[in-house]
Amino acid sequence: MDRIAQKEESFSTLSQPFARALNLVHLARQSAGDVALERELLALFGQQSRVILAQISTGSVAHNASHCAELVHRLRGSALAVGAEGVAEAAEACEAHLNAAKSADANAPCFAALGEAVARADEVIDALLAA
Repeated sequence: MDRIAQKEESFSTLSQPFARALNLVHLARQSAGDVALERELLALFGQQSRVILAQISTGSVAHNASHCAELVHRLRGSALAVGAEGVAEAAEACEAHLNAAKSADANAPCFAALGEAVARADEVIDALLAA
């Protein structure tokens, strides 16, 4: 059985929160089954997601809905690339909310949900990278 087929088999038995945090089948397809590349992509995504969340939370950026929407859009694209589906969904909802808003000030719940999704993905990524 090839590596992607093995991931598909194991993915179907994972708990729903883990599966929503990181789709390992998607990641294996993106990396053509190259484990070293998967690890590198996950490390980069984890690093980028923390940087973007930090940028969103800074005073000057947090009050600029358009800039926040750009950052969230970037995070969504990265999440989709590695299979971080929960992050991608939260980012999509946050981006839509930001694009409809005149100010980012009213978006604290959106940012909190995005932060929680990133935290869940980070837990899974950290566990995978530690193995």
